[in-house]
Amino acid sequence: MSPHTTDTGMQVETLGQSLTRIVDVLVPGGQGWPAASDAGVQHAILMRLLDKKGDAGLAALSGTLARYGFDNPRGTQDEIDATVRLEAEEPLLFQRLRSQVNYAYYESPVIVSMIDRSGTPYSLIPHRDGYNLAPFDASTQTPRHGRGRWTPTGEVKPVDISGLQLQTRTTEKWGLDR
Repeated sequence: MSPHTTDTGMQVETLGQSLTRIVDVLVPGGQGWPAASDAGVQHAILMRLLDKKGDAGLAALSGTLARYGFDNPRGTQDEIDATVRLEAEEPLLFQRLRSQVNYAYYESPVIVSMIDRSGTPYSLIPHRDGYNLAPFDASTQTPRHGRGRWTPTGEVKPVDISGLQLQTRTTEKWGLDR
């Protein structure tokens, strides 16, 4: 059986191997957590890309990753350097790829199970049953890191919007022009 080749001659297996290298740079795993490729992230990305962009999308991503050297195994530091270059030179592509890696990783049944077992309620299908969360405990859940701000529920005050005249004013372009 020969490897699947797209209309453009690009082998899907080669792209899968290239994706394996970059996803493992983005989520290398460790401390008991699997690397992204061990969770199957590269396969989820391939399927989504094929579904949305077809063979042309696969070929385009393959060409881009090849330009950065992901089509040939070179070693972790070279792959990290290539990922840094990709982020600097093609920030939109990098952001989309990083988002896809994160989505695919945290929707992996293996990762969902590990998160759930760690004590943080997490489910593949949370909308079915919801999450059984304990009531908020200010003694253990109050932010102490000093970033941003937090207002205890009892101190939240209603905002006076009477001056906006929402009952009589008509907004256009979702409120940009009044």
